Amino acid sequence: MPASIPHLQPWLDDPAVERIMIDGWQHVYFEKSGVFEDVPSPFQNEEELYDLIRAIAESRGVQVDDSKPLASLRLRDGTRLDVALPPVSMVGPAVTVTKARPQQVQLVDLIHKGAITQPAADFLRACVEGRVNIAISGATASGKSTFLKLMARWIPLDERILFLQDVASPSLPHPRLVTLETRPPNREGQGAVTMRDLVQCALGLRPDRILVEELLGGEALELVEAMNRGHDGCLFTLNSYNPRDTLTRLEHLLGLGNPEFPLIALREQISSAVDLIVHLECLRDGSRKVVNITEVSGMLNGVITLTDIFLFEQTGYVNGAVQGRLRATGLVPRFLDYLKSAGIELPEDMFASAG
Repeated sequence: MPASIPHLQPWLDDPAVERIMIDGWQHVYFEKSGVFEDVPSPFQNEEELYDLIRAIAESRGVQVDDSKPLASLRLRDGTRLDVALPPVSMVGPAVTVTKARPQQVQLVDLIHKGAITQPAADFLRACVEGRVNIAISGATASGKSTFLKLMARWIPLDERILFLQDVASPSLPHPRLVTLETRPPNREGQGAVTMRDLVQCALGLRPDRILVEELLGGEALELVEAMNRGHDGCLFTLNSYNPRDTLTRLEHLLGLGNPEFPLIALREQISSAVDLIVHLECLRDGSRKVVNITEVSGMLNGVITLTDIFLFEQTGYVNGAVQGRLRATGLVPRFLDYLKSAGIELPEDMFASAG
C-alpha cells in the first residue's frame, strides 16, 4: 500500500509517479520516467504545508523547525521525504517525496526497456554467484538501489546476507536476510546509529555477503578492509558520474575513515578490494541504463587502472529518445580464472565485440 500523506494522495496512488517535488507551497510537480510535470498546488497557503511537514516529522519522532531545518524522513512503507525549510531554503519549504517501489523490478523488464542486455546481465549474474566485489555507481535517481536489489536476488539461497540501509525498504526475497537500519539521534541528541556502526556490527554477525545501499562516509574504510580480509561478494552503491569518478569518490570516503592514510595506500586498498564497477545513468530522455560494466584491473604508476568490459554506445537521439546499445568491448576480465575456480564457465563469445 502507498503511504498516506494528505494533499498528495492522488500522486502517491499513481504507480507511474516516482517522485513528488514541492518548491514552496505554490509550486508542485512530479516525476514520471525521469520527466517532470507541473500540477496545481493542493495547498491553500504556506501554513498548510508547514502543518503537513510537522505532522509527518512528529509521527517519526524527528524534529524539523527553524532551529533544525533539514531532515530526511522515512515512512513505514519506505516512502522517503527530504525536507529543507527556511532560512536554508530560499523558496519556502522544499520537499521531495520519493515513493517506495511496491514490487521488485524484474530483469526481463529492464531488458525490455533497454536498460541492460541479456549478455551483460548473464555476465553480472555470474559475477554475483562467483562472489565478485561490485560497486554500483551513478548519479542521484539513476537507479542504483533498484539495480542493487535486482543483483542481490542472484545471491545463492544458502548464503547469509547482511543488508545495511539508512532506512529499511521492502525486504529482499531471501531466506537468510538480516536487514540493519541506521537511526538518527533523538531530540536530546542521543542514540544515533550510523552506517559505520552498522558495518562494524555486521562483521561480527557472520555474514556471507555484506550489502550497503549507499556509502556516504567513513564506513567505506571498514567495508573495503572487510573485502580485503576475505569478505567476498560484497555489493554497495555510491554516487558518482562515471567509473573513474567512482574511484575518486571512494578514495575520498576512505580518507574520511582514516585521514592519516596516504593516498597511495588508499588506492592500493581499493584496487585490491573492488573487482567491478557497474555504472548507471539517467539519460536525457529520462531512461535509466547501465552504461559501463568496468573491471578494476590493477595499479600502474600509482593510478588504479580500469577496463571497460561492456560499454553503452549512443548512436542517435530520435523523437526524444536516446538510441544506442550496451555492447561488449572485446576485452576479457582478468578475474575469469577466479570464476572458473568457483565452477562458473562463461562462453568466450560473450565478450566478443560486435564492431
